[in-house]
Amino acid sequence: MRDAKQRNIAVALLITRDESQLRHADRQRRWAQEDGVWVLRSTRAWLPRDLEVLRPVFERMRTEGPDFLHKNAALADEVRRTLTDIDEIEGQLKKAEAAIGKAQALTAKYRTRLASLCESAVSAEEMPGKTERKTGRASAGNGNGTLEHQQTNQQEE
Repeated sequence: MRDAKQRNIAVALLITRDESQLRHADRQRRWAQEDGVWVLRSTRAWLPRDLEVLRPVFERMRTEGPDFLHKNAALADEVRRTLTDIDEIEGQLKKAEAAIGKAQALTAKYRTRLASLCESAVSAEEMPGKTERKTGRASAGNGNGTLEHQQTNQQEE
């Protein structure tokens, strides 16, 4: 802050490694004016997004001078609300990402379970002795009598 003020710089950045390093008060005032200097409090991950959001404001400050935001308090408030809204959206996206991950894990679990049930059903059908009749003769398997009878009928035709 002091350095920006001494150099007559209109905007200063406070960058932290991650969100947990920002104090609650810093998160509430991510874009605020202190001692005539506009301060953006951000993280390494948020910085590209925040700069993209603020690009039009910086362009206007460059062309109209650093007093641009002082004259347009409503715009400064809107920037504050925008950054807060974007932070909330990002939080909701993280929750959605977690829910999608859980859904994918459950889907994989049930897919594996159904595959194993299908395999056990197929292996139960292939067990020897399942297709024999009480007479000891093998069934044709399609309700057309024994294999011997079916073969006899085919030879007669």
